[in-house]
Amino acid sequence: MRKTGDTIFIPGAYQFDALQSSNPVQRFWHEGKLHLIDQVMPPKKTDVCIDIGCGSGVVADHLAKTAERVLGVDGNVDATRF
Repeated sequence: MRKTGDTIFIPGAYQFDALQSSNPVQRFWHEGKLHLIDQVMPPKKTDVCIDIGCGSGVVADHLAKTAERVLGVDGNVDATRF
């Protein structure tokens, strides 16, 4: 059987909204992922990156600021539309 989305409803902009949240814990969690990428494995200008489970594309957008190409894939249609 083909999976066509999440088993629970997650709004398409969830990760993006969380990164902008007034809740410092939620914002810290999402900012931390971006900081970890920059510290552990920052993309080079020639890199092609794939973000599997990209949600609303926060990480893919962050990677795209440096990498040559980025592909984001997610089962949540609302998230990929966002």
